[in-house]
Amino acid sequence: MRDSYSVITACNITIRSDYVFLMCGTLENKKQDTPKMKKGVISNPYPVSKLTSHFNREASVAIVGSRLSAIDTVIALKESGHVGTIDMFSRSGFFPSVRGTQGRYTPKHLTTEKLNNIRLAKGCLNLSDLSSLVVKDIDQYHIENPDHPREPLAIPSPAECLSTFLKKEIALAEKPRGWQAVLYSTNVIIDKMWNSLDNNEQERFKNNFLSTFLSYRVSIPMENAVKILSYLNDESLRFFSGPISISYNDSGKPEILNDATLDKTAYDHVVIATGSPKSYKNSNSQLLASLEERGSISPHPFGGINVDETTYNIIDRNNIADEKVYAIGEITSGKFFFTSALDIICRHAENCANSFYEAQNFSEKRKLSKVY
Repeated sequence: MRDSYSVITACNITIRSDYVFLMCGTLENKKQDTPKMKKGVISNPYPVSKLTSHFNREASVAIVGSRLSAIDTVIALKESGHVGTIDMFSRSGFFPSVRGTQGRYTPKHLTTEKLNNIRLAKGCLNLSDLSSLVVKDIDQYHIENPDHPREPLAIPSPAECLSTFLKKEIALAEKPRGWQAVLYSTNVIIDKMWNSLDNNEQERFKNNFLSTFLSYRVSIPMENAVKILSYLNDESLRFFSGPISISYNDSGKPEILNDATLDKTAYDHVVIATGSPKSYKNSNSQLLASLEERGSISPHPFGGINVDETTYNIIDRNNIADEKVYAIGEITSGKFFFTSALDIICRHAENCANSFYEAQNFSEKRKLSKVY
């Protein structure tokens, strides 16, 4: 463990410190520009004000992604007066649900105590255990709110027609949606839920249910849903689903390749609006690349970097925790699963600060014990 650290900025400013906290926020995707390209692929849509000022109003735009950052991009372009073609490409075909009018709910079954009891009895949980707790809390929500409509909750399929999907969602979101209240209430324990699963169940969830879960869990406000539906209705926005690739034509323009049909469509701009890449190796972060090259960090199999679940210390390639370097936020998503909501970030920041404080107290006590 080092006694001190040096942080060197791109403009060669060196900052020395005894401790380092990695709070990197949303990472940009790795840049995909090539010398052949004239206009290129935009790896990060934010800030959208800069994006819209850069585009010609008549330009054709492909947006890769269908969750919050992609929706932000579409709305920003349209509200800045964009009149060119806008196509949205969803690899999974899922689109966020629309937020209902329900208030907060305090879970009775999705609690730390219940999770610990199941772990004591079984060693670890499986997805069926967690699903059962969700169902029980939805039942409890409707016992407490008998006048709220109850929706049949089933694993959804990708949206075949986004307009039809949004019309149905908008109608449902005019009333309270109890299942949303239950899912949102898991913010306080979602990392414990994730770490209660064994690796096989985590892998199964990641491969089979992640896109489904995020479409349920990360909803959009009614206002944005109405705007997207209006763009679809006037045909100024088109929605496509399925696996795609990005390539470049002989003129240097980016084009979208439909991996199933092999059809290609060229655009003036392609915007990658998929949020932080799960693997930091697919990001544009020179900091993480440098730390990995030095062996100071190691990749987590489910995304981001390895950190200690309790102390938030980073774990190096030799599986040793660095007691002077801490990390929270998107780069810890593999360990804590869902890290993008503000209240979750605040909770992890508080836990990390407490861990740091306790470590300092322990260090001071150890020094005093040597003196006396």
